[in-house]
Amino acid sequence: MAEPILEGLAAAPGLAVGRARLAHARVESRERIAEPRRPRELHRARAALSAAGTELEAVAVRLHEAGRADEAEIVCTGVLMAEDRA
Repeated sequence: MAEPILEGLAAAPGLAVGRARLAHARVESRERIAEPRRPRELHRARAALSAAGTELEAVAVRLHEAGRADEAEIVCTGVLMAEDRA
């Protein structure tokens, strides 16, 4: 049986091969977070996203300084996602 070929719009030059993941697939935790712990866990999650955004900003600056502005812009998208409160 032949593998299906998925075509789309390229975000960067090249070829990608791999398993497709459904963007709308639900991710479910096996652990239910107890109500009293939820504010703390939310704080931890937001802190982790903030740290990731800070690291990505540093990567974007280095890429830009190296003359790789297009790649820096792609990394900046990750910064925006990390900053998104939703």
